Amino acid sequence: HEPDAGKLKQMQDLLAKAERPMIYVGGSGWTPEGKSGIEQFAAAQHIPVCVGFRRLDAFDHGHPNFAGEMGPPAAPELVKRMKEADVVLVVGTRL
Repeated sequence: HEPDAGKLKQMQDLLAKAERPMIYVGGSGWTPEGKSGIEQFAAAQHIPVCVGFRRLDAFDHGHPNFAGEMGPPAAPELVKRMKEADVVLVVGTRL
């Protein structure tokens, strides 16, 4: 299932204008290729990534763009960073 080209362009435009973007990753069923794609995208765009509660397997927590896990165990700095984000790209889950 291919994403809509117009929606991808809209996402790219929003991220290009963002000053404090975040990527929020979650859900289950991530393939190695899917994880690698998100990791490469985050690195290329210099965007920090946090994962949903109990979804540490959705993103390599040793990756330089890894910002932490949201939910009850979230660090106060991560919660603050998420609240201050001007664009949040949510992948594989919902807020």
